[in-house]
Amino acid sequence: MLRWRGFPSSVPRAHIFRFATQRPVQTIPRMKADKKQSRSWWQWAKQTTEAHPFVVGVGVATLEAAGADLVVQHFVEKRETIDLKRLGVFTTFGFAYLGVVQYFIYVTLFKAAFRHANHFGALSFREKLKHASGMKELAAQVALDNVAVGPLVFFPAYYIVNEGFREGSHNQSLLNTTLGGIQRFQTNFWEDMVPYWQVWIPGDALIFALPFYARLPVTHFMSFAYVCLISFMRGSED
Repeated sequence: MLRWRGFPSSVPRAHIFRFATQRPVQTIPRMKADKKQSRSWWQWAKQTTEAHPFVVGVGVATLEAAGADLVVQHFVEKRETIDLKRLGVFTTFGFAYLGVVQYFIYVTLFKAAFRHANHFGALSFREKLKHASGMKELAAQVALDNVAVGPLVFFPAYYIVNEGFREGSHNQSLLNTTLGGIQRFQTNFWEDMVPYWQVWIPGDALIFALPFYARLPVTHFMSFAYVCLISFMRGSED
Protein backbone atom coordinates (compact mmCIF):
# COMPACT_ATOMS: atom_id res chain seq x y z
CA MET A 1 0.00 0.00 0.00
CA LEU A 2 1.29 3.48 -0.89
CA ARG A 3 2.06 5.85 1.96
CA TRP A 4 0.99 9.47 1.52
CA ARG A 5 2.77 10.86 4.60
CA GLY A 6 5.70 13.22 3.94
CA PHE A 7 3.96 15.04 1.08
CA PRO A 8 2.18 18.44 1.44
CA SER A 9 -1.61 18.21 1.42
CA SER A 10 -1.70 20.51 -1.60
CA VAL A 11 -0.01 17.92 -3.82
CA PRO A 12 -2.57 15.84 -5.76
CA ARG A 13 -2.50 12.17 -4.92
CA ALA A 14 -2.22 11.30 -8.61
CA HIS A 15 1.14 13.09 -8.75
CA ILE A 16 2.29 11.34 -5.60
CA PHE A 17 1.26 7.98 -7.10
CA ARG A 18 3.30 8.65 -10.26
CA PHE A 19 6.33 9.69 -8.16
CA ALA A 20 6.12 6.59 -5.95
CA THR A 21 5.76 4.18 -8.85
CA GLN A 22 8.37 5.81 -11.12
CA ARG A 23 11.15 3.40 -12.06
CA PRO A 24 14.65 4.38 -10.88
CA VAL A 25 17.29 5.50 -13.36
CA GLN A 26 18.94 2.51 -14.95
CA THR A 27 22.60 3.26 -14.18
CA ILE A 28 23.81 -0.34 -13.94
CA PRO A 29 22.89 -1.30 -17.53
CA ARG A 30 24.65 1.86 -18.73
CA MET A 31 27.77 0.96 -16.78
CA LYS A 32 27.65 -2.50 -18.29
CA ALA A 33 27.31 -0.98 -21.75
CA ASP A 34 30.33 1.29 -21.18
CA LYS A 35 32.34 -1.64 -19.88
CA LYS A 36 31.28 -3.72 -22.87
CA GLN A 37 32.28 -0.90 -25.22
CA SER A 38 35.74 -0.54 -23.63
CA ARG A 39 36.17 -4.30 -23.88
CA SER A 40 35.22 -4.19 -27.56
CA TRP A 41 37.87 -1.51 -28.18
CA TRP A 42 40.47 -3.66 -26.44
CA GLN A 43 39.42 -6.69 -28.47
CA TRP A 44 39.60 -4.64 -31.67
CA ALA A 45 43.15 -3.45 -30.80
CA LYS A 46 44.23 -6.98 -29.93
CA GLN A 47 42.71 -8.46 -33.09
CA THR A 48 44.26 -5.73 -35.25
CA THR A 49 47.69 -6.31 -33.71
CA GLU A 50 47.42 -10.07 -34.20
CA ALA A 51 46.16 -9.71 -37.79
CA HIS A 52 48.67 -7.02 -38.84
CA PRO A 53 51.64 -7.26 -36.43
CA PHE A 54 54.15 -5.76 -38.87
CA VAL A 55 52.05 -2.71 -39.78
CA VAL A 56 51.11 -2.03 -36.15
CA GLY A 57 54.70 -2.54 -34.99
CA VAL A 58 56.10 -0.14 -37.58
CA GLY A 59 53.46 2.47 -36.77
CA VAL A 60 54.03 2.27 -33.01
CA ALA A 61 57.82 2.38 -33.40
CA THR A 62 57.65 5.46 -35.64
CA LEU A 63 55.40 7.35 -33.21
CA GLU A 64 57.50 6.14 -30.29
CA ALA A 65 60.79 7.53 -31.64
CA ALA A 66 59.23 10.82 -32.75
CA GLY A 67 57.47 11.18 -29.40
CA ALA A 68 60.67 10.49 -27.46
CA ASP A 69 62.54 13.26 -29.28
CA LEU A 70 59.64 15.69 -28.80
CA VAL A 71 59.62 14.96 -25.07
CA VAL A 72 63.35 15.64 -24.79
CA GLN A 73 63.25 18.81 -26.88
CA HIS A 74 60.22 20.30 -25.16
CA PHE A 75 60.40 19.11 -21.55
CA VAL A 76 64.11 18.36 -20.96
CA GLU A 77 65.91 20.90 -23.12
CA LYS A 78 63.09 23.48 -22.80
CA ARG A 79 63.32 24.50 -26.45
CA GLU A 80 60.97 27.28 -27.51
CA THR A 81 60.82 25.93 -31.07
CA ILE A 82 61.09 22.29 -32.12
CA ASP A 83 64.07 21.35 -34.28
CA LEU A 84 62.23 19.75 -37.19
CA LYS A 85 65.38 18.39 -38.83
CA ARG A 86 66.27 16.58 -35.62
CA LEU A 87 62.68 15.35 -35.30
CA GLY A 88 62.98 14.06 -38.87
CA VAL A 89 66.07 12.04 -37.90
CA PHE A 90 64.27 10.24 -35.10
CA THR A 91 61.04 9.76 -37.05
CA THR A 92 62.97 8.22 -39.96
CA PHE A 93 65.06 6.10 -37.62
CA GLY A 94 61.93 4.95 -35.80
CA PHE A 95 60.28 3.88 -39.04
CA ALA A 96 63.30 2.33 -40.79
CA TYR A 97 65.14 0.65 -37.93
CA LEU A 98 62.89 0.40 -34.85
CA GLY A 99 59.95 -0.53 -37.07
CA VAL A 100 61.11 -2.45 -40.15
CA VAL A 101 64.60 -3.78 -39.34
CA GLN A 102 63.96 -4.51 -35.68
CA TYR A 103 60.79 -6.47 -36.52
CA PHE A 104 62.78 -8.64 -38.93
CA ILE A 105 65.53 -9.24 -36.35
CA TYR A 106 63.57 -9.83 -33.17
CA VAL A 107 60.39 -11.38 -34.54
CA THR A 108 61.44 -13.23 -37.68
CA LEU A 109 65.06 -14.22 -37.00
CA PHE A 110 64.96 -14.65 -33.22
CA LYS A 111 61.71 -16.61 -33.35
CA ALA A 112 63.20 -19.01 -35.92
CA ALA A 113 66.58 -19.31 -34.21
CA PHE A 114 65.35 -19.75 -30.62
CA ARG A 115 62.53 -22.26 -30.81
CA HIS A 116 62.15 -22.81 -27.07
CA ALA A 117 61.78 -19.09 -26.32
CA ASN A 118 57.98 -18.92 -26.28
CA HIS A 119 57.60 -22.05 -24.12
CA PHE A 120 60.37 -20.83 -21.81
CA GLY A 121 58.67 -17.45 -21.44
CA ALA A 122 55.43 -19.04 -20.25
CA LEU A 123 57.13 -20.88 -17.37
CA SER A 124 57.25 -19.65 -13.79
CA PHE A 125 60.45 -18.14 -12.41
CA ARG A 126 61.42 -21.35 -10.58
CA GLU A 127 60.68 -23.45 -13.66
CA LYS A 128 62.81 -21.13 -15.80
CA LEU A 129 65.82 -21.67 -13.51
CA LYS A 130 65.51 -25.44 -13.98
CA HIS A 131 65.05 -25.23 -17.77
CA ALA A 132 68.64 -25.63 -19.04
CA SER A 133 67.97 -25.21 -22.78
CA GLY A 134 65.75 -22.20 -22.15
CA MET A 135 68.39 -20.51 -19.98
CA LYS A 136 71.00 -21.12 -22.67
CA GLU A 137 68.75 -19.57 -25.31
CA LEU A 138 68.05 -16.62 -23.01
CA ALA A 139 71.78 -15.99 -22.55
CA ALA A 140 72.34 -16.38 -26.30
CA GLN A 141 69.63 -13.82 -27.14
CA VAL A 142 71.03 -11.28 -24.66
CA ALA A 143 74.57 -11.81 -25.97
CA LEU A 144 73.52 -11.60 -29.63
CA ASP A 145 71.64 -8.37 -29.10
CA ASN A 146 74.42 -6.65 -27.14
CA VAL A 147 77.46 -7.99 -29.00
CA ALA A 148 76.14 -8.03 -32.58
CA VAL A 149 72.86 -6.13 -33.07
CA GLY A 150 73.77 -3.05 -31.02
CA PRO A 151 77.22 -2.23 -32.41
CA LEU A 152 76.74 -3.67 -35.91
CA VAL A 153 73.16 -2.66 -36.74
CA PHE A 154 71.50 -0.28 -34.24
CA PHE A 155 74.11 2.47 -33.98
CA PRO A 156 75.33 2.34 -37.60
CA ALA A 157 71.69 2.70 -38.69
CA TYR A 158 71.16 5.69 -36.38
CA TYR A 159 74.33 7.48 -37.46
CA ILE A 160 73.70 6.85 -41.16
CA VAL A 161 70.20 8.35 -40.84
CA ASN A 162 71.63 11.23 -38.81
CA GLU A 163 74.33 11.80 -41.42
CA GLY A 164 71.68 11.92 -44.13
CA PHE A 165 69.99 14.88 -42.41
CA ARG A 166 73.18 16.89 -41.85
CA GLU A 167 73.79 20.18 -43.62
CA GLY A 168 75.04 19.62 -47.15
CA SER A 169 74.40 15.86 -47.08
CA HIS A 170 72.12 16.11 -50.13
CA ASN A 171 75.27 16.65 -52.21
CA GLN A 172 76.83 13.40 -50.92
CA SER A 173 76.46 9.98 -52.45
CA LEU A 174 74.80 7.21 -50.47
CA LEU A 175 78.21 5.57 -50.01
CA ASN A 176 79.74 8.74 -48.54
CA THR A 177 76.75 9.23 -46.26
CA THR A 178 77.09 5.63 -45.02
CA LEU A 179 80.84 5.94 -44.47
CA GLY A 180 80.39 9.28 -42.72
CA GLY A 181 77.84 7.81 -40.33
CA ILE A 182 80.00 4.80 -39.53
CA GLN A 183 83.02 7.03 -38.91
CA ARG A 184 81.05 9.13 -36.42
CA PHE A 185 79.96 5.98 -34.60
CA GLN A 186 83.57 4.80 -34.39
CA THR A 187 84.48 8.10 -32.74
CA ASN A 188 81.66 7.76 -30.18
CA PHE A 189 81.83 3.97 -29.82
CA TRP A 190 82.54 3.62 -26.10
CA GLU A 191 80.43 6.63 -25.10
CA ASP A 192 77.47 5.05 -26.90
CA MET A 193 77.98 1.37 -26.16
CA VAL A 194 78.50 1.57 -22.38
CA PRO A 195 75.03 3.14 -21.75
CA TYR A 196 73.58 0.70 -24.32
CA TRP A 197 74.92 -2.27 -22.35
CA GLN A 198 73.83 -0.74 -19.03
CA VAL A 199 70.25 -0.50 -20.30
CA TRP A 200 69.89 -3.52 -22.57
CA ILE A 201 71.78 -6.31 -20.82
CA PRO A 202 69.32 -6.30 -17.89
CA GLY A 203 66.51 -5.14 -20.18
CA ASP A 204 67.03 -8.01 -22.62
CA ALA A 205 67.26 -10.49 -19.76
CA LEU A 206 63.75 -9.41 -18.77
CA ILE A 207 62.27 -9.09 -22.26
CA PHE A 208 63.65 -12.36 -23.67
CA ALA A 209 62.39 -14.23 -20.59
CA LEU A 210 58.80 -13.23 -21.45
CA PRO A 211 56.48 -15.01 -23.89
CA PHE A 212 56.29 -13.35 -27.31
CA TYR A 213 52.88 -11.74 -26.71
CA ALA A 214 54.21 -9.92 -23.62
CA ARG A 215 57.47 -8.76 -25.18
CA LEU A 216 55.92 -6.04 -27.32
CA PRO A 217 54.60 -3.66 -24.59
CA VAL A 218 57.72 -4.04 -22.42
CA THR A 219 60.00 -3.50 -25.41
CA HIS A 220 58.16 -0.35 -26.49
CA PHE A 221 58.25 1.05 -22.95
CA MET A 222 62.01 0.50 -22.63
CA SER A 223 62.70 1.64 -26.20
CA PHE A 224 60.86 4.90 -25.58
CA ALA A 225 63.02 5.58 -22.51
CA TYR A 226 66.21 4.62 -24.35
CA VAL A 227 65.43 6.74 -27.43
CA CYS A 228 64.90 9.66 -25.03
CA LEU A 229 68.45 9.01 -23.81
CA ILE A 230 69.81 8.90 -27.38
CA SER A 231 67.97 12.11 -28.21
CA PHE A 232 69.46 13.79 -25.15
CA MET A 233 73.00 12.52 -25.85
CA ARG A 234 73.19 12.87 -29.64
CA GLY A 235 70.12 14.73 -30.85
CA SER A 236 71.60 18.23 -30.68
CA GLU A 237 74.77 17.28 -32.60
CA ASP A 238 75.10 18.81 -36.04
